[in-house]
Amino acid sequence: MNQDDFIKGIKVAVHDAAIQAVAKTLAHPPGRRPHAKLKRLSDWFNALPDGDKKALLEIIRQSVHASIFNILCVLDGVVPIESTPVKGELRLTFLKDGRTTKLSGPEMELLHDIYQAMVQQEVFEE
Repeated sequence: MNQDDFIKGIKVAVHDAAIQAVAKTLAHPPGRRPHAKLKRLSDWFNALPDGDKKALLEIIRQSVHASIFNILCVLDGVVPIESTPVKGELRLTFLKDGRTTKLSGPEMELLHDIYQAMVQQEVFEE
């Protein structure tokens, strides 16, 4: 696994999956007796005109993007999560078959930049 493989995996398993899950839940809450809050949101969503539904789904896409982008910034070390003067360093590695691959670090391409390039057209262009 390299940085590109990692971000492709995040795109499929987190980005795409989260957008699809929220859209599906809004349209049809899961279960025989969905939670009352989900049912209310679903009823509201399903009553929206198609243009408003499309706009809301774009807001969901933007929200998912912002969440992933921001956590990748934290993993890249460009957004601190400590309020102390001296900051620690996060290290992301992938271990498989006894082999360790470094996925983030100061000398490496930034994960949030790789992600941004991968989703730029989908998230920001009409």
